[in-house]
Amino acid sequence: MNPSDVENGVWHFLCRARANGIEDARAHMLPISGDPRVPMAQIWQLFQGKATVEDVFRAANAGGKGALEDQLFYANLYVGLYYEALDQGPKASEYIRKAAEAPGATHYMGDVARVHARMLGL
Repeated sequence: MNPSDVENGVWHFLCRARANGIEDARAHMLPISGDPRVPMAQIWQLFQGKATVEDVFRAANAGGKGALEDQLFYANLYVGLYYEALDQGPKASEYIRKAAEAPGATHYMGDVARVHARMLGL
């Protein structure tokens, strides 16, 4: 576990939420800090219940133009997974579809988004 990688903490949260519910997942969040990637801090705060989806996208859109596509990809992916954990299927599908269809998502996490979209029947 990398204590500076929000993604490690988010996937731990998602597993606990699926197994034991949101309250348990929030009660057992990993200590994560110092992830410099935009908008990872806001994504982590979202999962903690300390930020909103709007905060995540505000941060993602404020980043540099060269990184904007990746920032929006990660915002869409993790917001979609967040809504899925909250059992809000239509919202989850909306954001996961955006991540899966992101043209620049040719990396491993893009594959994760596309596989997840297929699992949701998108």
